[in-house]
Amino acid sequence: MTETVVKILQPEKFFNEEAKQDIKVGDTIEICPGAASYTKDICSLLEISRGAGLVVDYGEDHSFSNSFRGFMEHKLIKDWDPIIRNVGKMDLTSYVNF
Repeated sequence: MTETVVKILQPEKFFNEEAKQDIKVGDTIEICPGAASYTKDICSLLEISRGAGLVVDYGEDHSFSNSFRGFMEHKLIKDWDPIIRNVGKMDLTSYVNF
């Protein structure tokens, strides 16, 4: 892993040994820099309200070059052009790392 990857992903903090070995030069990894802050805010709200939360990670166990995609008329749409031309006419989703 390059120095930049190590600095951004903080693998010593967030990745187990197997995951660290799986990251190769050239991989594209989607991250959400604000995820830790969002999670902390949600936990604070749950604590204040004495509520509860359920988080389900249904992602895959490998990296993707681009997990953003749409579903329209029960068909998977991966290309940007059809997604942009059909805004509001399809469900949009992506894999997320909770």
